[in-house]
Amino acid sequence: MSASRKRSLLQRKTIPNLPWLPNIDNRHPPILIHPLGKNQYPPLLKDHSWTKSVPLKNGFEYLKPIDSIGNSYTTSARYLRLRKLYPQKKKYISECLDENGKLRYPPKLPKIEENKKFIKTAAQRHKPDVVKLEDLLNGEYDRRKAERKLRYQNKLKLKEELKQHEELKKQEEIKKSAIRELIEVVHPDEQKRLIKEDAEREQRKIVTTNDFERIQYYLFKGIEDRMIEPYKEQWLTKIKSKLLLHQYTAKGIPVLVTTLEQEVKESYNLSQRYALLEYILADPMEKVRLNIHTFPIGYPALIIRAPVPWHQQYSNAKHKIGYKLFTNHPIILLLKNLWKDNYKNFLFLPMTHLQEIGLPLMPDIIENMIDEMSANAKDVLVNKWLVDCVELVLANRSTWEHLVPREKNAPLLLIERLFDCANALLSKQLRILVMNSLNHLVDCFMIYKTGNAIDGEYKDLMFVRRPFYTVKVVPKLDNNGLNFEPEISTLRNKFWELFYKIIEINQGIPVLEKILLPTLNINKYLISVRSEEVEVQRIMKKALYG
Repeated sequence: MSASRKRSLLQRKTIPNLPWLPNIDNRHPPILIHPLGKNQYPPLLKDHSWTKSVPLKNGFEYLKPIDSIGNSYTTSARYLRLRKLYPQKKKYISECLDENGKLRYPPKLPKIEENKKFIKTAAQRHKPDVVKLEDLLNGEYDRRKAERKLRYQNKLKLKEELKQHEELKKQEEIKKSAIRELIEVVHPDEQKRLIKEDAEREQRKIVTTNDFERIQYYLFKGIEDRMIEPYKEQWLTKIKSKLLLHQYTAKGIPVLVTTLEQEVKESYNLSQRYALLEYILADPMEKVRLNIHTFPIGYPALIIRAPVPWHQQYSNAKHKIGYKLFTNHPIILLLKNLWKDNYKNFLFLPMTHLQEIGLPLMPDIIENMIDEMSANAKDVLVNKWLVDCVELVLANRSTWEHLVPREKNAPLLLIERLFDCANALLSKQLRILVMNSLNHLVDCFMIYKTGNAIDGEYKDLMFVRRPFYTVKVVPKLDNNGLNFEPEISTLRNKFWELFYKIIEINQGIPVLEKILLPTLNINKYLISVRSEEVEVQRIMKKALYG
C-alpha cells in the first residue's frame, strides 16, 4: 500500500468537530407559539362552519350520529351496538308450517306433547342397570321407580311455585310503592330536609384551580364573538315599546336605557358562552380532551310537593273523564263550538216569517206554511248540521285515529265510547233547540193571554193586536144561524198540532256513524224529545191555559 493511500484512510477515520450550540432561551420561537397554545387550550368550536356555535367534535367526518351530544338520550347510549343486542325471536305463522311456510310432515306437536315424547324416548334410550329378579317379582323395582319419579315431579312443582311466588311478591312491592307515592305524600319538612341534603351533596363538589382557570379562559377567550348568534335588535324594540312616552323622555331615562341595553347584550353574550361550554362538557370524551374534570354546580331549584291525599282519586277521575266521558277531547270541544257559533239560536218554527207575510191568515194557509217550515228545519238538521259535524270529525282525524285498534279482530271499545259521547252531546244540543222552539211559540201566543172579553166600559185601543187565525162566518140559508169555517172547536186542536209539529221534527235524526259510514246498516238515532215529558206538557199547558 502506498503512502498516499494510507494517508487517505487515516484522514477518513478522524471524528469531525461538534457543531456549535445555540444559546439557551426560555422563550419559544414565534412559529411554535400558536401550535403550543392549541395544545394547552384545545379549541372548543369550529373556526369555519355554515352555522354558528358548532362543536369541534361535530366537524369530523367519522363522527357517528349517536356520538353527538344532542343525539343521545344518555351518554351511555354510545356504547350500544346492534351486534350486542339480543336477536329477535322468530315468529312462526303456524305450528303446522315450517320456516319456509310449507306444511310439516308429520305436523309439529304442541310444546307439552313434545316434552312428554322427549321424556319417553329418554327413558327408553337409557337402559336400566341389572335388576334382581326378586325385586321385579315382588314389585320393589317398580315402587322405587315410582318414588324417584314422584320426587322429581315434586321438585319441579316446588321450583315452579317458588318462581311464581317471587314474581307475585315483586308485583305486589311495585304496586305498594306506586300507591305509597300517590297517596302517602312525604311531609313538607321531610321533603325539605331530603332536598337540602341532595343540594348540599352536589355543592360539596369542589372545582379545582386548574379547572377554574380553564373554564375562565374558554368563557372569555376561547369563544369568539363571531361564533355566537348575536342579540336580535327586534327584542330590544319590543321591550322599548312597553315604555310610556313621557317616561322615555324624562330626565336621565335615555342614558339609563342605553346602559341597560348594553347590560342586556353582555348578559346574553355571557349566558350563551356558559351554555355552550356546559353543553360540550356533557360529553365525557370532551372533558378529557379539554382537561376539565369539574364544573361549577348551578344554584339549586328546590321544589316541595304539597301533601295531596286525594291525588289517587283525582287521577282516577281524570282518567275516567279522559277515556270514558271524553269531556276534554278535541272533537267534543269542536262540536260544542260549532253548535254555539252557528246553531244555538236556530228555531224550528220561526213565527217572524208568518208576521212578515201578514197575520191573520186562514188556517189552511198557516198549516201549509208550518209544514214547509218543518221540512226546512228537518233538512237543516240532517243535511247541514250533521254534515258539518261529520266534516269536523274527518278534518280532525289525527285526534281520534289512535283510538282505532290496529289488529283485525280487536275490540272497538274506545272509539265506540268517543262516538257515543259525541252522539250524547248532539242529543243534548237537539233537546235545547226543541225547548227553545217551544218557548218561542209560547211567547208568541202569550200576547193573546188577556182574551177579548169586555169587562165594563169599552175603550179604544183595547184590541189593537192582530189576530192569528182568520175565521170565515157564513150565514145559513134556511134559518138565521151562522156557520164558522173552520169550526171554533177545532182551533184548539190546531194550536196543539203546532207543538206536535216541533216535537216531530226532532225525531228520526241519525247518529254520526250513519252519515260517517253510510255503507254500514246502522239503525241508531239521536235521543229525541217526547211529547209525554213533564217539561213539554208544562209548556203546552202554559200556552193554552195561561
